[in-house]
Amino acid sequence: MPHSKVPHSQQRGHIMLSTWENLILGALALLLLFWMQPGIKAAMARSKQTPSNWPSVIVPLLMVVMFVLFLIAMV
Repeated sequence: MPHSKVPHSQQRGHIMLSTWENLILGALALLLLFWMQPGIKAAMARSKQTPSNWPSVIVPLLMVVMFVLFLIAMV
């Protein structure tokens, strides 16, 4: 786009945030973490007490990998 009036930092979907906007986003992220901390601690305590069930994670993951390899082989 020759001589466009859009600043270079906002072309192609890039949006530059100002310093105060970054600070507000960081503060909101910290507030969210502190707000969710009791629930996270309780979930971690429950997960330590339950037996692990790795096949329920590995089997779907292997199926996805096999499907992706099949799609790649089809090309």
